[in-house]
Amino acid sequence: MRSHAATPAALLLVLVLGIPVDPARAGKPKPEVDEIEEQTVTKEFVVVGKFAAYRDARSTAEHVAKATTIKLDLRGLRFADGHLTFPKSECEEHGGGYPCYAPRGRADDAAFISIEEADRGPGFEVVAATGSKGDRYLRSTLQRVRKVIATATIGPRRVYQGCMQ
Repeated sequence: MRSHAATPAALLLVLVLGIPVDPARAGKPKPEVDEIEEQTVTKEFVVVGKFAAYRDARSTAEHVAKATTIKLDLRGLRFADGHLTFPKSECEEHGGGYPCYAPRGRADDAAFISIEEADRGPGFEVVAATGSKGDRYLRSTLQRVRKVIATATIGPRRVYQGCMQ
C-alpha cells in the first residue's frame, strides 16, 4: 500500500511558500505538455466534397466557383507526384524541403474555393470557407454552395498553427 504522507520538501512548500502539493505527486516530474496540441486550434470548414482524383477535385472547384461567384484561389499549390505542393522556391524559402504543403486554415480564414489534401485518408477536398466557430460567413457560404452541390457540409477540423519547419 502506498503512503500518502507528505515529504519534507512538500511540507516546506506548504508551510513556507504556501504552495499546496498533492502528496501522491510529490517528487514526481510535472507531466510534459504536448507542444503540437498547444499550437493546434479548431476551425470550421465548409467542404464541398472529397475526391480520389485531383482532376475531379479541380473540375468541381472550377464549377462551384463559377456557379456561386466565390473566388477560386488555389493558394499557389500545384499537383505533383500525386500530392499538392507549393513551388520549390517557396518551400526552400520557408526552410523546408520540396515538396511541401501547409493546410488551409492557418492564417487565411475566408470564403474562397480551394483544393486541399484530404483531412482523413487519401485524396483531395474542395473547401469553400474556413473560419472560427460562429463566423457568420461560414453558414452563408454553405447555403450558397448547397445550391450547386447539395451534399456540401460544415464541420470542425484541428489545424496546427505552429512552425512548419
